[in-house]
Amino acid sequence: MNADQARQIGRHVKAALLHQVTADRATETAGVDMLGNDGDWRGYVTETGVGPARAFRAALDAVEELDEWAIGNAGACGAGSETYAGTERWCHTEFGVLPLGDGPGTRVSPERMRSIASVADGLAHLIEFARADSRSVAAPDGAPAARPVDTFTEGDLARRAGFRLPDAAGQARQIAREMRQTATSSERIAAVPTDACRIPWPVCPEHGNTISSTGGRSWCRRPGCGRRWDYDRGDIPCPEPVRWRVTDQHGDGGPMCDGHALDARTALIGGTVVPLDEDEGRQP
Repeated sequence: MNADQARQIGRHVKAALLHQVTADRATETAGVDMLGNDGDWRGYVTETGVGPARAFRAALDAVEELDEWAIGNAGACGAGSETYAGTERWCHTEFGVLPLGDGPGTRVSPERMRSIASVADGLAHLIEFARADSRSVAAPDGAPAARPVDTFTEGDLARRAGFRLPDAAGQARQIAREMRQTATSSERIAAVPTDACRIPWPVCPEHGNTISSTGGRSWCRRPGCGRRWDYDRGDIPCPEPVRWRVTDQHGDGGPMCDGHALDARTALIGGTVVPLDEDEGRQP
């Protein structure tokens, strides 16, 4: 599908999820637990005999899963961050912010981070609208550019009060960028094989401790190497395959990749660095 189709699907699915959350909050205010036990709804069943609580839980779970797919689909189809701009107007949920899930990893999942980033984008747009409104307050006809403070009109004061808004919009955009970078880092961490080296400081696979990083990028400083990464290599566990067993003078250590083993050789005193056999090399 094209980007516009993916964007529309994402918006409708997100709106459905927001409305379900709002329905749950409304019934809770009325003293009814929409997600509670079916026994709480004794005497209230659907035409198929399914209790309302069970039906609501099933629907909410389904739409949450569909929302995660729609977010990924929008990104894959080239839909921009404007997909979820203005969610605060879709229902009565303030700013369209969904409550975080309670399942393992749901609070820091890449999908959740990108959803929050979209909310931050929407907030930046709202701040820009507020700034435009404050600047559009008309000054009195023929009013001079500089006047005594005691002659300022309400419009003058509104324009003066809006001086913070550009910075506020910039901060919201920075939040969105940071949340998307967090989502990307989370995906990279999850993609590192469990049987990889996984040591948390970065090395060049060939030259060891020769990595520099800045601006979210990394490269090897060794002349002629040419290895570069479009992310900070220190943000993820080492993804290289283990090939060596490194042991210090106290007998502590473990399997390491070529780059970390090379670095260990220069630092070990009384330790050993020996090749792993093929089977042992796949042990964590």
